[in-house]
Amino acid sequence: VPVDKKDGKYLLVTRHVIDYRRLGTEPGRSVHWSQSELRRWLNDEFYNKVFTDKEKEMICDFSDSELGTTDKVFLLSIEEADMLYGDDLYVLGTDYANHKGFDDEDMGRLVGNTWFHYWMTRTCENDFNYLISGTAQWGGGRYELAGIRPAIWVDASKLSGR
Repeated sequence: VPVDKKDGKYLLVTRHVIDYRRLGTEPGRSVHWSQSELRRWLNDEFYNKVFTDKEKEMICDFSDSELGTTDKVFLLSIEEADMLYGDDLYVLGTDYANHKGFDDEDMGRLVGNTWFHYWMTRTCENDFNYLISGTAQWGGGRYELAGIRPAIWVDASKLSGR
C-alpha cells in the first residue's frame, strides 16, 4: 500500500502483518537492527522469494544514516510510523502470520471484538526494539516476537508501464 511519495519514489508498506518473527535469534541477547537476523532475512530470503526480477529493478535502496544501514526491504522506524499513521496504528495479520502465533490474545489489545497485535519497528534504544500496537509505542524486549510489516521504496518512473 503506498503511504508516502518523495523525490519521485513511493513508500510501500504492507497493509497487514505478513509474518511473526524475532529481531534476533538468541534469547536475552540485545540485537541492533543493523546486526539483526530479521534484517538479513528481509533483504535475502524474503526479497528473493517475494519479488520478481522486474519488480526488483523498481525497488530502491533505502539508507538510514542514523543506523548506518542500506536496505532494499526494511521496517519503519517509530518516527516514520507516527508520521505516516498518526493514531491509526492498528493492524491485522494475514492467515500465515496468525498461524505462526500473531493472533495470540496475550500479545495484543482488544478493540471492540477484534484483537490488534504488536508490530515491530527498526528503532532500537537501550537494548530494546520498539513495537507498536494501536496508538501505543512499546519498548519490546530483546527477544520479543512481533508482527512484521515490510516496507520498500519504489522508483515511480519505473511504474509507468504497469
